[in-house]
Amino acid sequence: MMLLLLLCLLFCTTSHGAPVKLGDKALSVELSDDSRLSSLNVDGRELLSAGQTAGLSVYDVGERRGPFPLKGRVERTQAGATLNYNCAELGLGVTCDVRSGQRHTIAMNIAVDDQRKVDRGITLEFALPLGNKGWTWWDDPDAGRPVEPGKQYASLARLRELPGLPEFDNAANVSDFGSYSWYPVAAVTGKKGIGLAKPPRAAGLFRFGFDGSRGVFYCAFDF
Repeated sequence: MMLLLLLCLLFCTTSHGAPVKLGDKALSVELSDDSRLSSLNVDGRELLSAGQTAGLSVYDVGERRGPFPLKGRVERTQAGATLNYNCAELGLGVTCDVRSGQRHTIAMNIAVDDQRKVDRGITLEFALPLGNKGWTWWDDPDAGRPVEPGKQYASLARLRELPGLPEFDNAANVSDFGSYSWYPVAAVTGKKGIGLAKPPRAAGLFRFGFDGSRGVFYCAFDF
């Protein structure tokens, strides 16, 4: 399964050593040696919640297992970097090729390998833990809502009458499995502004949202 995601921030990495800090005074990030994003600094302000890291996690929807935060290794490439993860708990291998784009963006091309080779439902989430105070979620370019603790923010449409979908609990992102975002972009503003985008040419079910319970700005893929 090939997934594409565009982050409205810029980072690169190397294949060895301690966490790497990159960027400039306007934007700098730090990627730990296990391929987790440990710092996001914009204009001198750290945006990630204290003690938390950003990155990919996976859920098994049918088994209701997860989330399992993905940790792995980094390999430098000519175009940028490749992040390699192995989730033994769910029998999944994940590869993320990253390359810098224009205007402080980075493209992420994500491939998920089902090592069990069985039919099942998986959700892959890219999450930025920003906290749940001081942010505004934008439903569209003209309508914003202040983020409140415990509330969910997303602009979704629901797929109907899909065969074989199980009933879901209220675990993060699992209850919305099978829904998809109206727009291929999402943004939050407040302390600073940040956005996520999915290239329209890339097929797949995806959801953008802000989880006020976890204080997380996310993009989730269902497959």
